[in-house]
Amino acid sequence: VEQFPYDLLPMIEGNKDLKEESLSPVGYFTMYRFNFKYPPFNNKKIRQAAMYAIGQEDVMKALVGNPKYWKTCASLWGCGTPMESDIGKEVVVPANIEKAKALLKEAGYDNTPILVMHATDVGTLSAQPVVMAQALRKAGFNVNLAAMDWQSVATRRASKAAPAEGGWNIHNTNWYATDVMDPVRSAPAAANGDNAWFGWPDMPQVEELRTKFALTSDPAEQKKIADELQRIGIDEGLYVPLGQMSVPTVYSTKLSGLVHAPVFAFWNVKKAP
Repeated sequence: VEQFPYDLLPMIEGNKDLKEESLSPVGYFTMYRFNFKYPPFNNKKIRQAAMYAIGQEDVMKALVGNPKYWKTCASLWGCGTPMESDIGKEVVVPANIEKAKALLKEAGYDNTPILVMHATDVGTLSAQPVVMAQALRKAGFNVNLAAMDWQSVATRRASKAAPAEGGWNIHNTNWYATDVMDPVRSAPAAANGDNAWFGWPDMPQVEELRTKFALTSDPAEQKKIADELQRIGIDEGLYVPLGQMSVPTVYSTKLSGLVHAPVFAFWNVKKAP
């Protein structure tokens, strides 16, 4: 079982015929994304209010539970990767409801409803929107938590329609941490408007820095650029880290040779009689 449910792990404890281990050295990066095209998240202060409202520990406790399998992570490039950064951790790691309320008031939030898509059929995604919606409501947001299957989320997040007309305001997803390990690899780091990944931020400064990153081969310069993009990305709410988790794989002890790699691989496996 590639992604074994965390809450079922006690069922296999002591079973000599099964082995459990996390095969990825870095694990999965979980995040959420604002829709920049429509109110209220076309307003930077309101995006920041949402980011202050949502605490990573609350999300990860609900999603994973056992702290053996998760950690907080502020880095847009994942943790345990060369470009890892904790710049802006005070915004995205702890919950600060009072700060969120103050920012909403300062921004003049007018109770515009926000539609948070909730994928109910994916175990590694279903908990995040529920915890987020509760935190956002505490801060003063008018939240519509829209339950649907993942395929509906994947289809709807591509819609550029207004939220009330089939669009959305927030959606969640996960990546292998290696998929977001630098500003070029990370799809949600693109900020070229309508050509960007779902959410469509338009930030020329981000694009200029991503180009500079791609054109330099100096690791020190790359790290400097990645840190500046981290600062801008957290300040603007380009995309928002929710934490990092290792996902346990469970397999028969008759199997050997499973590859320890950032992504799941199916070669090199042998089975004993």
